[in-house]
Amino acid sequence: MGSDILAWSDFEGITLSHRLSQEEHCETGEPVSVTADVAKASFFEDGTGARL
Repeated sequence: MGSDILAWSDFEGITLSHRLSQEEHCETGEPVSVTADVAKASFFEDGTGARL
């Protein structure tokens, strides 16, 4: 990932991880706008952690 930052969030009970560039700045608890590049998304089974 190089100099990117990994941030975690919760959306309606679903845990999401986000890769941010160093230029982006957010504080804990601060609302953020999120867009998803579905071609680069990974999904995992909640109980087993297996990739879907």
